[in-house]
Amino acid sequence: ERLLREMAKLFDLHRQSLKAHEISALFCYFVKSGFFHERFILRTASALRTMSLQPDEVVAISEALACAMPQHSISHAIMLMLLPAFTTALAKLQQEKFLRLLQAV
Repeated sequence: ERLLREMAKLFDLHRQSLKAHEISALFCYFVKSGFFHERFILRTASALRTMSLQPDEVVAISEALACAMPQHSISHAIMLMLLPAFTTALAKLQQEKFLRLLQAV
């Protein structure tokens, strides 16, 4: 837990210089690791909201939230927050990845 907190601090400091795929990968790592600090997770999702996400990133984020935080209010808030970015990425989603996404939600 302490290591994850320190990593989250470093992540916050460098978030502006990171690309969407780096932020989404780190976001998934923190969620899957059980790091449920609401403020951190919502800030990170907010940063992703303004970025152009790729279909793989959308699937990974959805799977991470569905596996680690199913039916949690934060998961619902994040999915709603990222809905515009997800909608754009979903247009490019391949069929097998779309099925993975449906299974996640």
